[in-house]
Amino acid sequence: MVWWAKALKNLISSQENERLDLFRIFPALRRFLAGRQHYALLRTTNDVFFVLILLCGFFGPDDPHRNVIVFLCC
Repeated sequence: MVWWAKALKNLISSQENERLDLFRIFPALRRFLAGRQHYALLRTTNDVFFVLILLCGFFGPDDPHRNVIVFLCC
């Protein structure tokens, strides 16, 4: 188990062998992901964000302080 999962598990559960169930801890997350329209909205938002990042990379400045894609690639 990775360190952040262990830290989250220690914060949330009191038993050592108890599994970390985020749907039990955050029921709103389960309801949000259960709705197909919400999943489509989340996917569309991520796709638009990805295209905007690509456009910044293709047409933005070469300076990493002014262009996020150059910063992420360096």
